[in-house]
Amino acid sequence: MSVIPVVGAKGIYELEAPFDTQIVANVVYECTALRSFSEMQSWGKDPYTEVYYPVDLDKTVYETDAQNNVRLVTLRSDSGQQIVVPTSYIKNCPLVGGVPYNVIALAVKLGAIADEIPLDSLISKIEDLVKDNIGLEPEVKVIKLSETKLVPQQEHESLEQARQNLITSNTTLTADVNQLVNENNSLREQLTVLQEYIQENL
Repeated sequence: MSVIPVVGAKGIYELEAPFDTQIVANVVYECTALRSFSEMQSWGKDPYTEVYYPVDLDKTVYETDAQNNVRLVTLRSDSGQQIVVPTSYIKNCPLVGGVPYNVIALAVKLGAIADEIPLDSLISKIEDLVKDNIGLEPEVKVIKLSETKLVPQQEHESLEQARQNLITSNTTLTADVNQLVNENNSLREQLTVLQEYIQENL
């Protein structure tokens, strides 16, 4: 029995051989069209030549599907890959209510900087920021986007001074947290002493 998706159904499709090799596993596809053989023929296209022959299915398979009123489904991925598959070769349609996932990267372009500028502290702060805000362990990489250019010493010193003037924090997040913890402990100790003094003198 054919599995017939509705137009707009988006998610993971599972196809029978030989069409299973035409899609990428675990990639989201959307049903963008659902057509009959006669509809394709009305455009001057032969369903057998367009759909069955390219995957080495013989004409008897095509003729059986035609007799069973099999429909032709157009599937399209987010990257633009598109295939047409008969409903007789669709094993499973998308999981209704599935949650879409994508691999995401956040790019931070720093512009041209001197190779000598250390980035370890910045990378650590970015890792802490991502983890604290969205609960994920990021992989932060340093990637060069241009060829190396030599800058005259005087110009370098001017650029370096301007960069230093814009820096508002010279401590790491860990150091900031440790400082706050120490201040909090000190306040707790003062509160304890004050409470003891009140109890002894009242």
